[in-house]
Order: sequence, then C-alpha cells, then structure tokens
Amino acid sequence: MTNSVKNQEKHRTTTENILATLLILFLVVFAAMTFVAYLHGDGTPYATGYELGKMIGILTGKITFNNGIGIGSVIAMLASWERNKSIRWVILHAVLGWLYVFYFIRTRNGQNNTLK
Repeated sequence: MTNSVKNQEKHRTTTENILATLLILFLVVFAAMTFVAYLHGDGTPYATGYELGKMIGILTGKITFNNGIGIGSVIAMLASWERNKSIRWVILHAVLGWLYVFYFIRTRNGQNNTLK
C-alpha cells in the first residue's frame, strides 16, 4: 500500500470521526435544549415546541448576516463554486446549506487538501 493511499484512508477515518463527534454533540445539545424547553413551558407539547423554537431562534440569529443568509449557506455556495463553477449548482447548494457542506467534506478528494 502506498503512502498516498494510507494518507487518504487516515484522512477519511479522521473526517468520519469528526463528523460522528459533531453529530453526537448536536444530539446532546438538542436533547438538553428540549429538556430545558419542557421545564420552561407548561408541560404541553405546544409550549415545549414554542420554547424550543425561541431557543433555536436565539442561537441561529447570532450566526446569520443582515440579509438573512446563514453562514452555512455561504460556506455551501463557496464550496459549490469551487467544485462545479456553475451558478445553478451554487443556488441549489445555498438552499441546502449545511447539508451540502457536510456532503462536500465527505466526498472531497484528498489531493486538494493537506493535513499534517
């Protein structure tokens, strides 16, 4: 097995570990937010959802630009343009936002990036 293949496998394993850690962290934070929303509401599903929505609004309000474009959409647009050089794909990937960012990270080839 050549060094470049070993490096690609090592990079893929590292990326998978990072994505798994981020997913677990997201689930833990979401569960904690849901629990706090339940405590702040009156115990009904509507009140819990309302409180959870307020919390998510506060969090996401801090990472958007003035015109309402989220940071995930901006990163997705830049990644899409780098890979495809097509306005149509940029618009589609801007709508998908973070989903495309994670897809881009997962599918990019190891030759364009160097981790040392």
